[in-house]
Amino acid sequence: MNSLKGPSASDSLSYHHNSEDNESGADSKNPLYEESISLAHVVVEYVVNPLKEKIADLSGRLPVCEAAVAAANQATKEAKKETKEAKNLKDELKLSQVKIDLCVSWISLADKKKKEQKKKKKEQGQPAGDEMEVETEKEMDVEQMEETEVSKDF
Repeated sequence: MNSLKGPSASDSLSYHHNSEDNESGADSKNPLYEESISLAHVVVEYVVNPLKEKIADLSGRLPVCEAAVAAANQATKEAKKETKEAKNLKDELKLSQVKIDLCVSWISLADKKKKEQKKKKKEQGQPAGDEMEVETEKEMDVEQMEETEVSKDF
């Protein structure tokens, strides 16, 4: 029955294998075949092997680069957070500076009023006693409180 079906797969493989042996034996004596094998070895040695080394080097450097990128991203996040905090502090400082400026102007105004009142008292001939100064200071404090209420609305 096998003869009717034709050659089996194993017969075909053995024939193919035998034909390769015959061809390779014949080609090994061929100078072009030997030259192509030699050229293939040169290509592997001077092109493929250096490329393999470069790939290995780059593969080794990749985790280092990834770690550097991760560290840079973390530093960027921290810098943004600190920048936001600095901006908030700057805003608070501006508000504090406005309050300080108001206080300085109130003190300057109070000093000016005290000097003017002392001048008036001297001109009127009234003695500048401690009791008068205490009352004047109380009046100044009341005025400052009123100004403070106005600045709170500001």
